[in-house]
Amino acid sequence: MTKLISLLVIYSLSYVGVSLYYTNDLLHNNYVITLCGLFLSIFFIKDYKRAELFIVNYSLKRGLLMASLMGLFFYFVKIEIINREIIALTIVAGFTSELIISIIYRLSHKVNRTIKKFSLKIPILETFIFSSVFAIGLLLKKLTIEETESQIVIALLFVSLILSHYSNFLFKDFNYNLNYWRNIWSRIKSYLLFIFITLLILSLYPSVPKINIFIFIILYVLISFTINSLRFLTQRKIQTDEVYGKFINITPIEEENYYNYESVSFEKKRKYKSDVLLLELKEKYLKNYPQVFDYLNQAIALNSYDRKKTLILRSSDIYNVEVLTDNSLEFMINLHELNDIRRVNQYLIEVNKKLENNGIYIGILEPIKLKYLKFMNNYPYYLAKLLYFFDFIWRRMMPKLPLTRNIYFAISNGRNRAISMAECLGRLYYCGFEVISTHNIDNFMWFIAVKTGLPKTDKKPSYGPIIKLNRVGKNRKLINVYKFRTMYPYSEYIQKFLYERYGLEVGGKLKNDFRITSWGKVFRKLWIDELPMLLNYLRREIKIVGVRPISQQYFNLYPEELKEKRIKTKPGLVPPFYYDLPKTLNEIIISELKYLDSYFKKPLRTDIKYFFKAFYNIIFRHARSR
Repeated sequence: MTKLISLLVIYSLSYVGVSLYYTNDLLHNNYVITLCGLFLSIFFIKDYKRAELFIVNYSLKRGLLMASLMGLFFYFVKIEIINREIIALTIVAGFTSELIISIIYRLSHKVNRTIKKFSLKIPILETFIFSSVFAIGLLLKKLTIEETESQIVIALLFVSLILSHYSNFLFKDFNYNLNYWRNIWSRIKSYLLFIFITLLILSLYPSVPKINIFIFIILYVLISFTINSLRFLTQRKIQTDEVYGKFINITPIEEENYYNYESVSFEKKRKYKSDVLLLELKEKYLKNYPQVFDYLNQAIALNSYDRKKTLILRSSDIYNVEVLTDNSLEFMINLHELNDIRRVNQYLIEVNKKLENNGIYIGILEPIKLKYLKFMNNYPYYLAKLLYFFDFIWRRMMPKLPLTRNIYFAISNGRNRAISMAECLGRLYYCGFEVISTHNIDNFMWFIAVKTGLPKTDKKPSYGPIIKLNRVGKNRKLINVYKFRTMYPYSEYIQKFLYERYGLEVGGKLKNDFRITSWGKVFRKLWIDELPMLLNYLRREIKIVGVRPISQQYFNLYPEELKEKRIKTKPGLVPPFYYDLPKTLNEIIISELKYLDSYFKKPLRTDIKYFFKAFYNIIFRHARSR
């Protein structure tokens, strides 16, 4: 609130001063429009969420955004009762005052968070492109700088260009550890800001040829965007984060360090082993993440792992794991998000090789549901929905589709991929881990997994719309049941995890089943997901009415009596569940035993009776398999 009042005072005083000097009159129309621009700029850059006062870059960005909004307004809206010059001068005066106050405020507090190291080649490159474009305009006689007003406009455009780039932190070179879009997005924002400010400048000088200048501004933007894109794509090297490596002592034990560890007495070895890992995690590696340290310390005994067999790194490069000796670690943490790892399964399999049996692996993921919440918290509702939709298409769908997969990985190198919690946990189980704990902290999910064996040898799940599920058929033969995908990839590997953690709900389904997608719930409600099972019927692997085809894990929950009866007949499309509508696992077992006993005595009559009763329950009683 203090910041909002300060800004309101600065721009109000600027308006009063400009109006009295310019016309000796105060018109409320001009003041209202100025305040609208101010509050819109505060809203768009979310200044109301920042507690700090007067940060230079944000002051600069806010002033430029106000100018661009007013430029857009003046260019398309013709209102006679407002004075454009007064509004423009008020913005300039307020912006200049705020900038001066910001600089003085920061210097007085000896805090300079906004001055960053920058590369001279960036402003030089942009100046060269800008000058070249206007030189082309002069050669083609589409532009002229003979008139004083034209010279002023071009000078203002150049200053606006530099300020737009600076306000978006573009005087630093690319961060090649980030993907293409995360680097280029700041430039896109700067171009848009520059274009809108150009509209403001052109609206203030009606005698200048607007169309020609605006065309060459757009030409500059296109050329600059192309050159910067090519510069990033051609100069980018395959970079990985630095590996933190083995631990460094924080509290040396009587001058004895890692290198003479073997000569230390047994008691000192015990203390060395139990204390150092705990202290280094708390005071060094997780110093800025106390919530993470508290979670890990409560979930597992951090002081029980050998310092010599522990590794902490922050890397998305599989090479940093491949070079380690097999079975050499008992504790490993990677502080880099799993979303940035190009080949997740290959990476997790390598981690599995390096850990001893029952070794601990700790990682971090940004799940898609938490990413969605981040969009909703950072943007207005409808804008967040729109941005998340495009983010979902790019980061979730394109890596999965055969035709777009190569394009996606060529541009993004697999960084910042959208991965669901279910897919992450499923990949861990697929690669030989068992997840013992998960916890959400600051829009990220931390997980603790223990190595329980070797990775699975079965073929990994497909990402396509139609999936094959292994189900127990007649004579215990495993059959592939076809369905439309309603769950995230690798979901079948965490069925045991869900059962042990949450149990079953009414109807015998797993509780809190986060494996089901939002569209999957709709598919299941409308029975769309089971349409491909008709192929199984045509292949004579299932029949119309019969016990539900279930997985081996679910099959193991049944008593031996039911197991023996189940494998004597084929599973069915319409299970006895819709006849009796059982609510618990025991009731499901009784329902299936009842059906099988009746079926073995009178097969045709039983199936007809169950089919029509199930049809009635589905249509009129709205029975559904959740």
